[in-house]
Amino acid sequence: MLTIAKTKEYIMKLYSGNKFATEITDFYTRNLHFANQTELRLVISRAFADPALTCPTILFGEAIAKGSPNRKHYAYRLTQPSKTEFPLAGGCKEWVLLNIF
Repeated sequence: MLTIAKTKEYIMKLYSGNKFATEITDFYTRNLHFANQTELRLVISRAFADPALTCPTILFGEAIAKGSPNRKHYAYRLTQPSKTEFPLAGGCKEWVLLNIF
């Protein structure tokens, strides 16, 4: 069972070695006011996905756009909840979202 304290601990571990780990953890957990399991899982997911998936993808897209300024480029995030359970996600299907850029 996740708690707000456990969520903060996971994010701190994720950013261990980063001198801004406390600030990053505070950023992702600042709006948590109660231990809603779905929301806690989403916060951990976002804390992982932003530096690992989102930011590099955005930087790549910006580089492509600079290389061809006369063309339009688009990015999107598909946030359709999964219809199936993912074993690696602890069997929780309601919070596993697809991020496509």
